[in-house]
Amino acid sequence: HRVAWHYNVYWNGKQSLDKGVAEIRKNAVDNFSHVLRVYNYGGAALAKRITPLMQDAIKQASEGIQKHSMVFNGKELVRWVDYSYLMMGQANFYKKDFTAARRIFDFVAKKYTYDPVHYEGMLWLAKTYIESGDYEKADAQLNLLRSRLTNDDFPVEVKIQLPLVEADLYIAENNLDDAYTYLEQGLKTCRKRQLRTRIMFILGQINEKENHLDAAANYFKDVIKRNPEFHLDFEARLRLATSFDTLQKDHKYVEKTLKKMASSHQYHQFLDKIYYALAEVAGRSHQDTLMVHYLKLSVSHGQKDNWQRTTAAVKLAKTYFNKGDYVPAQAYYDTAVMALPKDYPDHDHIRKTAAVLSQVVKYSENIQNQDSLQRLSKLNKASLDALVDKKIENYKKEQQKKAEQQSEAIQTQTFSNNNPSQPAQTGGLWYFYNSTARSRGYNDFIQQWGNRKLQDLWFLS
Repeated sequence: HRVAWHYNVYWNGKQSLDKGVAEIRKNAVDNFSHVLRVYNYGGAALAKRITPLMQDAIKQASEGIQKHSMVFNGKELVRWVDYSYLMMGQANFYKKDFTAARRIFDFVAKKYTYDPVHYEGMLWLAKTYIESGDYEKADAQLNLLRSRLTNDDFPVEVKIQLPLVEADLYIAENNLDDAYTYLEQGLKTCRKRQLRTRIMFILGQINEKENHLDAAANYFKDVIKRNPEFHLDFEARLRLATSFDTLQKDHKYVEKTLKKMASSHQYHQFLDKIYYALAEVAGRSHQDTLMVHYLKLSVSHGQKDNWQRTTAAVKLAKTYFNKGDYVPAQAYYDTAVMALPKDYPDHDHIRKTAAVLSQVVKYSENIQNQDSLQRLSKLNKASLDALVDKKIENYKKEQQKKAEQQSEAIQTQTFSNNNPSQPAQTGGLWYFYNSTARSRGYNDFIQQWGNRKLQDLWFLS
């Protein structure tokens, strides 16, 4: 029974479970605007995607229990039954059915007290409470586990995971001081390379948040040395660049580093974050005009990351608001509202501020219009005529300039039609800003070279 279960039913179910876990690790997205959680189990959409794999694991476990379970004198003799229950609980946990997971882990923790597997059931029960937001019960469960650390049958793997689960609980509660202690403990014993790298990054984030910049920089350096996955590597490099003290280090060097990252095609999708980091550097060195410039660039490049776009827009709006420039402040608050994620901090306050500012700007524009009209009404006829003549002269100059630009565009288009190999550049636009010329160049390239990957030195082959 043990052999048949272990190498047939349990093995097949474990394969499905492991495939689902691998899918979570590959596709779970981190929000680097917050201190990362120790474990990222993905969102609801990802849980839905892996549900078929989890259902298969549950099916294998339940069928195996029915066929192979052998209980004598109150004890299960086929030890893989215990682990099949544990596997069922984990499958429910990963597909975010926390009620079912909690019941199964609780059953394992209480039923199999004679087997070390019950410690694993207790640990997973604590994880379930954390993910479902029941932090008090999670804390009680972890304290119970800690009280049994000295037991002879306490598993080594549970002992390694325990401080990390406790750190995850404290991060979820935003208690970073207590989390820091357990993260340091976990870093000493954790043997999984990816998890160790993640812990180092989290320690760097906490140090950065508490303004311990040298310690933060050291942790981010360690993360980069470990050659992590792309997103973690980028965030570590970005934060390493901005983890400096303006009184001790040259901000120009940091700015140069970030600009080099901005010019690299490798990081092109993260321009919004790079420009925001440049704005932070400019702000620390009291270069307010430059800070506003970089914040504008961050907002304009933040098309995909709504969180980052909102952060940059709100910071820019507050900067204008503090200066009394309510019109641009209102415009950037509106931008923030359009991109505002539901779980963004001060969500309601940002919306209310944007609504109030819209009214303020509306009244301000009315006041300006009325002031202008009343000022004009007080002028004598000669002054009014001089003002009107000046307006007419400016209007004629603008029309003449537009006519010249149109004439140049027509000539350029005519030359382009007579010379098909020469790309058209209408309106005085640079080639890459001209959609017609760019499309023609793209088609010529495809015709000669074919559809090639965007990679360095593509032409060598």
